[in-house]
Amino acid sequence: MAHLLIHRGLAKKNFTENTITAFRYCFKKNYGIETDIHCTKDNKIVCFHDFNLKDKFKINKSLKNIKYQELLKISKSKKKPIPLLKDLIKLSKNKKFLMLEIKPLFSKENLKVLLNEIKRLKNYSLTSFKEKNIINLYKKKKNLNLGLLIPSTFTFKKVLEKSKKKYVKFLVLEKKFLREKKLNKIKKKIYFYTIKDKKLFNQFKDKNLDAPDFILCMGDPDEYFETMAELIAPQGSICLLANAGKDYNINLLKAKSITLVWEMMFTRSMFTTDDLIKQHELLNEVASLVDSGKVKTTLTQTLTPINLANIVKAHAIIEKREMIGKLVITH
Repeated sequence: MAHLLIHRGLAKKNFTENTITAFRYCFKKNYGIETDIHCTKDNKIVCFHDFNLKDKFKINKSLKNIKYQELLKISKSKKKPIPLLKDLIKLSKNKKFLMLEIKPLFSKENLKVLLNEIKRLKNYSLTSFKEKNIINLYKKKKNLNLGLLIPSTFTFKKVLEKSKKKYVKFLVLEKKFLREKKLNKIKKKIYFYTIKDKKLFNQFKDKNLDAPDFILCMGDPDEYFETMAELIAPQGSICLLANAGKDYNINLLKAKSITLVWEMMFTRSMFTTDDLIKQHELLNEVASLVDSGKVKTTLTQTLTPINLANIVKAHAIIEKREMIGKLVITH
């Protein structure tokens, strides 16, 4: 059975991640949820991503060193109440799938509390980057639905090795492994993180395309900046032509060491650069390559003839923002 899981329950940008409000919206839309869990000083399991409150609440305290009532008071004061895991479980009504990521290394007492809270839960999985969490849970109860989160730095050989561990029922892989040609060698269930543009990724996967080293965005970049950051190969380059209509989170490019450049046709003439003649040379070179057939158009779809019905149809196709290449209406 396939599960569409919303990372930290953040299905809409105006919600706060890992909150009951966000979780409730996901369940209403029939989505499952992936959430992060920690254990407080008084052994309460909470849904929260960070190890420390500094980033979200400007208080330098770690979750393991604070009691839940104090944590709740702090988070409520910022109108971002941190929920207990048992509140999420109650909200799910045992009908919606929950993937629970154990963030820190849980103690034996922490694991005991966790197992008690999920004992009646049916649609769930437990996962962690910390393999010891999964091993310790397996030792306590062998029929748990346990999975291992795999860092993006792993080689496929190492991923395959981990998949054969008896305590691993599934793997959670970074999306770069979507293009791994030997993926079928893994005989366990696989999830991928974090895919923000499902349809575009399916297009790449279905066509068995490698991650591109270069992306030239000739249209509006606002809708596709995050998608380009996901698709581009490590150390690749993204070139934009159109104006940005909003601010972009360029931190998305850091992990892969991506180069972001803007190209404007009139830069040389506007600023009278030393290589002004280069614009003329480039245009002539492109024209020659097109004439010789070495450069081909990105045409992928043609509608015939030119009439109102096809114009409406063409607009509908483009407005879906799913197609790759150009669409042309001809006589």
